[in-house]
Amino acid sequence: MIHVRFKSKILGLILLMGLLGLQDALAAPNDYRDNFETIFRLQMILSIIIIFAVLALTVYVLKKYHTGKAVTPSEISVVHNMKLEIAWTIIATLIVLYLFAVALGPTEQFAAANNKQADVTILVTGHTFFWEFEIEGVVNSSFNSINGTEIVPLVLESDVSYLLKITSADVIHSFYVPELGFKADAVPGHFNYVYLDGVAPGEYRITCAEFCGAGHYNMPGLIVVR
Repeated sequence: MIHVRFKSKILGLILLMGLLGLQDALAAPNDYRDNFETIFRLQMILSIIIIFAVLALTVYVLKKYHTGKAVTPSEISVVHNMKLEIAWTIIATLIVLYLFAVALGPTEQFAAANNKQADVTILVTGHTFFWEFEIEGVVNSSFNSINGTEIVPLVLESDVSYLLKITSADVIHSFYVPELGFKADAVPGHFNYVYLDGVAPGEYRITCAEFCGAGHYNMPGLIVVR
């Protein structure tokens, strides 16, 4: 009876976490980095809890059922516990649903980025092996992220909103800015969008997160917000 009540409390707690996660996801702030860090921390916490739970269960089983002698096949008996299997199936399902709910906000944020009204729209095109930036509506505004061995930064203003239209001229790249918490694939013939508004002043490194060829390792870029 005690075990059943304990399991019920655990399931109830996980369900409550899922509902709270869904609420937070639907009201997620328009900040890629906050969403990225929230999901990362959540996954780390859940992973640590699961790892220690599995280790503790393993130690318990080893101690409880260790006979100290060799066991013949005829002495082995398999016990089927339907309640236990249903319990861990439900717990695993609730954890996955919880992570899905938390990720709804960032997913919707990316999906709706192309509908945002931005002050400036910048076309970002991936090449092997550099990024090309061009401000839409501004003549001769195109430049590359690398000039010889020098990195040419994309300079943004903190009080201006921007819409990045990301594509590729050749193979698939991935426009990844870790410090800003977003990554968008650059796919030939297709646009992915990132909306930036109110980014804090600073320097933010750009990298390619999709293997795109022999020069993939050397495809740097830099965003400078002032």
